[in-house]
Amino acid sequence: MFSLLHVPHGFIRRHLSRLERGLTALGLAGLMYVLNTSLPVFPPFWDGVIVATVFLTTLVSPFAGFSLAVLAAFYPLSTISLYLAVIFLAIAILAARPLTQNLGATVLVMSAPLLGGYSLGWVIPLLGGLWWGAAGGSWIGALAAFWGLIAAGMAGLEPDWLLLTGQFASMTAVIERFAEANSLETLRLLILPLASDTTALLYHLLQIALWGFVGTLAGHLNDRPDMQNRRPWGGALIALVGGFILLGVHVALAFWLGQPAAEGYNYRLGVMAAATTGVLAAALEMLQDFFEHPLPRPRKKPRPAPPPDPAPSPGPVPPPEQYPPFDKNQEKAKDDLILLELDEE
Repeated sequence: MFSLLHVPHGFIRRHLSRLERGLTALGLAGLMYVLNTSLPVFPPFWDGVIVATVFLTTLVSPFAGFSLAVLAAFYPLSTISLYLAVIFLAIAILAARPLTQNLGATVLVMSAPLLGGYSLGWVIPLLGGLWWGAAGGSWIGALAAFWGLIAAGMAGLEPDWLLLTGQFASMTAVIERFAEANSLETLRLLILPLASDTTALLYHLLQIALWGFVGTLAGHLNDRPDMQNRRPWGGALIALVGGFILLGVHVALAFWLGQPAAEGYNYRLGVMAAATTGVLAAALEMLQDFFEHPLPRPRKKPRPAPPPDPAPSPGPVPPPEQYPPFDKNQEKAKDDLILLELDEE
């Protein structure tokens, strides 16, 4: 039984970096599949070839895979709005180096609207802190929160992470809002949902800062020596508590600033989202730790010691009557003989 688990575990552990690249390539190809499904502008069968090419190219070179994905996404976005596609291309070119060097984190950030639709958006800052440390968790959390709010505003949804739980951005709504917009109107449609007034702007900035802070806090706590000594249970505890911290602070901000989410909020859905997020992040942290360390080998049962050799039995002792009796006169005669020999010398 141990060998059945040890062999695949050892294989995955030896090739863990390749597995991580494969998962990153799969995530980037998945994002391309979602985009091509939402905007079916390519001829038949081309979308599948593009997705497969992005996946295989990323396995060989993350930079080449990222570049190919950007070029492949430019055409569908240009059918919505050329200005929107140019903004996307400019950001991808200017930030190409940090994005490709941290392609796994980039894919995690870009999936924020999709994960939010499955009530899993809050897992991003937690995983960012646990896997990329305090510095990585800060920018991963902040960028994911910002991108999720921007995507919600583009689709005409209320840009609030309390209300985005379980909601998917509709590509049809994005097309309707940006199809006829010029350059200035495109910028206004991107920014206005987050800054309709000063209070709304403050609320959204605090949400972005909250995600960055939680990512930093998770990374800082997970890097402590006492938490490292308790892996993976220490990281799992941080993830479980972090999900409810995000829920509690989001609700507190909404009440403090009088946002619409404070009225009639579905707390049951929020608690389920926080719990699911924490459990998922904890499970992924434990799974990573499981493959990073070798399996303990089972202790072999000690072999029983051989029985000691039996002690040799003592030989027969002759009875006393077999010895000649002791004669004192004979012993004295021997002593006199020795003295006589010494005198002669």
